Amino acid sequence: MALSGCVTFSEARWQDYAGDGRCAEQQTFEDDQQSAMPIFFVTTRLPDCRSQPYQLTIQRGDRIRYGRVGAKGTSKKPTEPVFAFQARELWLDSVAAAARKADGKVVVYMHGYNNGFHHVAMQTEQIRHHSGFGGPVISYNWPSHASGARYAVDQVNQIWDLPYFISELVTLSARPEISEIILVAHSMGTRSGLAALAGMDSKHPAAAAKLKNIILVSGDADRQIFEREARDHLLTQDKVAAGRRITLFVSDEDNAVRASRFLHGYDRLGYTGCVDPLATPPCYARPERDGRPIDGLRIVDTSAVSQDFAGHKDFIDSPIGRQFFCEVLLTDMRAAPTVYSITVATPNNAPAACADSDMVEL
Repeated sequence: MALSGCVTFSEARWQDYAGDGRCAEQQTFEDDQQSAMPIFFVTTRLPDCRSQPYQLTIQRGDRIRYGRVGAKGTSKKPTEPVFAFQARELWLDSVAAAARKADGKVVVYMHGYNNGFHHVAMQTEQIRHHSGFGGPVISYNWPSHASGARYAVDQVNQIWDLPYFISELVTLSARPEISEIILVAHSMGTRSGLAALAGMDSKHPAAAAKLKNIILVSGDADRQIFEREARDHLLTQDKVAAGRRITLFVSDEDNAVRASRFLHGYDRLGYTGCVDPLATPPCYARPERDGRPIDGLRIVDTSAVSQDFAGHKDFIDSPIGRQFFCEVLLTDMRAAPTVYSITVATPNNAPAACADSDMVEL
């Protein structure tokens, strides 16, 4: 039987939201706009441009869009961000110009499940503010349904979005002004980060070579699959020698990842505990448990400094967690210990830019 018809989530078609040039893209961007909207964004969300101000919905878009955003409020109580769409070439030129001021480095943030556009903008601003990173910070925003009850929908949309994400990383890597892409992925977004890295290694090795510093925070991905892929493909000797390293931020207080472990039946990347009867807990205390460590892999255990019930964003919510995240983002750390179990008294050699400050409010 042939399938016909289409699924709609409202009475309006996507053409009514974004068709016929409704979503105007700015061809120029003044200095005052750049300072008010410091975060670059890429999104595959469907915009609603039927009236001003434009909104970005939870639905899949008809194409990739680019723009600038200024986060407002706090990560706990965000308000709607101010944003503007930019023409693709203007956006790429602006990213490249900003990268030249930071030795060619760019940060790309890939968010996780249950996040609206404004939450992701705020998280990206937290990364920019607390790291002191002086180059462009890009918020990659896929159509999460921003609901705790829509986990399955978000899983499907994360997979749907993956080719677009890979395409954008390849596009950024092709710019000669960009020498390195620092990839930060959180929660379900770590699946996109790892899949993109593997796909680029296979099909776009020159572009993948610019992905050197990979930071996976509270990873909602299968731990055993990651360990196999890291050892066999992602962190091979030649890639580590060329500068690639992966850092995991993990915690046994991460209740979101713990729930995901229960749902999926196997251990998750961001959780320190072991349910696998063949492994001796705590897993990350024994990274060499199969006989050899994984070169290029660093683990930061934030269990002791987790500050809320979820324990799912210690890299932003915990002051010491923020400092370690900043250090990992800004420095090489290839000579650092394999495992950090940080406490409030853990000494570190973070750059001056990583001196902790209060949660940013803009």
